[in-house]
Amino acid sequence: MNYQKIYFYDVESFSSFTCFTFLEKSSREILQFKFGCGYNELESLKSFTEDRALYVGFNSISYDDPVLRFVLSQKTGVGISKKVFDLSKR
Repeated sequence: MNYQKIYFYDVESFSSFTCFTFLEKSSREILQFKFGCGYNELESLKSFTEDRALYVGFNSISYDDPVLRFVLSQKTGVGISKKVFDLSKR
């Protein structure tokens, strides 16, 4: 596969706040997308993930990837933190 960029990423979720953090391998650029506590960056996250990139995480198969896919499937970012927190408990 030919990826434009490689990102290491992690998801942190609390009942009122969720944060996706991405670290680009080559440039070491850090990008964050937040939900809750006045943040709703769903459109920015969707736009960011449209690029052809490889996303690598520590627990991505069991947690980060399913959460990322769930959030990207949402039509609105309203209530995302609570939804992700509930999903995390399962």
